[in-house]
Amino acid sequence: KGNSNMQTGINMSKMLLGSFVTTKALRSRVEVLYIKGFKKGLFAHYTFEDRATALVYYVLRENNIPYTMKEIAKEYNSNVKVAYVIVKRLTIVFGKIIKNDTRAFAEKYANQLDVGIDYIGACGLVADCFDRVVSERDENLTPSSSAAICWIVARAQYKQLIQRQIAEVSGVSTRTIYVESKRLLGFINTNIKEIVGKGIEGII
Repeated sequence: KGNSNMQTGINMSKMLLGSFVTTKALRSRVEVLYIKGFKKGLFAHYTFEDRATALVYYVLRENNIPYTMKEIAKEYNSNVKVAYVIVKRLTIVFGKIIKNDTRAFAEKYANQLDVGIDYIGACGLVADCFDRVVSERDENLTPSSSAAICWIVARAQYKQLIQRQIAEVSGVSTRTIYVESKRLLGFINTNIKEIVGKGIEGII
């Protein structure tokens, strides 16, 4: 019965992973982590759906592949809060540092906005800039930072983009985008009004 339950969990996790990426290495990683986690009792009485969601999220974040927990949870209609609890347990036991994926998410949103490759590249450069800035100031980027960076770049040199478009692709509210943009720009002693139309050169 234990082996049957473990195989069911592995299969569901692989199927979920396949909805986002299909590399052999990541499928193998999911299987190995599920087996280890199962044997260590990390999954307790959680549902197969919540286990799979947490594990896939963990592996994708581990490899800097930009999908949110909310996006992954939709596939199995999983409980996001429970999945985060399982992720925390995985992180503690396996000692993995989940990478900062602000650039990856910024580039993902930029690509979805379909403005062009130059905009995607600019968002990546500005994301790297703020990653350095917050590290030097002992501050942190947040889950909304990627959307804010897309908005900052839009204000600087892609004014045809409006804030609502970025909110739609990122799932971050326009209010949160504004507040986070203001916070980030404050770290480099400027603001939204001062960067409008001036390009990203003054930011990076």
